[in-house]
Amino acid sequence: MKQTKASAEWSKNFPNAAPAGFLCRDAYADRWLRIHSLPESKRYAESESERLELLRRHNTVASDILGEDSDCILFLGQFGSDKIWQDDLDTPLNGILPVYAMTYEYDDDEWQFFSVPVRWQRARFDDLILAKANDLTGPVMFANTKLGTAYSPYDGGADLFYSMQSNLERAKLNYSAWLSGRDNSL
Repeated sequence: MKQTKASAEWSKNFPNAAPAGFLCRDAYADRWLRIHSLPESKRYAESESERLELLRRHNTVASDILGEDSDCILFLGQFGSDKIWQDDLDTPLNGILPVYAMTYEYDDDEWQFFSVPVRWQRARFDDLILAKANDLTGPVMFANTKLGTAYSPYDGGADLFYSMQSNLERAKLNYSAWLSGRDNSL
């Protein structure tokens, strides 16, 4: 199958997994760091102050790993075989129309990944981050293919994928209060 530009760019940096945090976490464990959205690993925000803290953490790590005002690819996953993006009221894209990028089979299921070029800017994607934080969307991944980095929010935190070990180690120190206390870092 012919690769799209987005899938080719993705594959240069992450050839062993589709653009979803849960897939990359296994394939790129040596490049991976997970932060939690809220203190004490609380999974879901229940107040405005918790939503603000969640967004502060996500925007901080995403701007750090992707680069503020950088060109990125936004990947979105949908379950099933349809290769045409199905608008979803729970996935706030503010007029962005993703196009088919790749198909990935996982556990006998088929996932379609769609992409759109975006410029990462702090707070620009707050609605999408909040939707993912509330588990209202499928996989979401922002990738800076020039840097070889990626940010993937989930309901409870974000998976971060670095290109260099030194940047990963620096992030572990910078975000130590936001990391899991579990041995498996989940």
